Amino acid sequence: MFDTRAHSQGKVFICTEFGGGLVGAEPLAIYEAGVRNGLIALGLIEGKAEYPTFRQQKSANHLETHPSDQVKSPAPGIFEPRCSVLDEVKQGELIGILHPMDSPSADSIDIRASTTSIVCGIRSGVYVEPTKKWRFSRDA
Repeated sequence: MFDTRAHSQGKVFICTEFGGGLVGAEPLAIYEAGVRNGLIALGLIEGKAEYPTFRQQKSANHLETHPSDQVKSPAPGIFEPRCSVLDEVKQGELIGILHPMDSPSADSIDIRASTTSIVCGIRSGVYVEPTKKWRFSRDA
């Protein structure tokens, strides 16, 4: 594992536990702030600790989905979401970044919304494959 390898070389290893596989733009910002705060506390970087809060959305909307609303991953890789469930996204808006795993030199791929829609699900876990899809929805 990566952490074992880092420790065996005398390196500091800090990561977050996503617990339950929740991945979204807001939780990701909280995870990143936690790692940054840890590095600041250890004196490895300078800065002031940040304490972002998680905003829980509630909706009374009924959403209808269609197979055409699903976004398919173009390659296997690590998906970095830039939106959260129940966010409204406009056509062409950045919804995430795919970091391909098939080549160490592969460039990241911007994943954009094909239509104006509401995000009603994001693949649990950050590793995605081309056969896995993310689901978006239009207002019913």
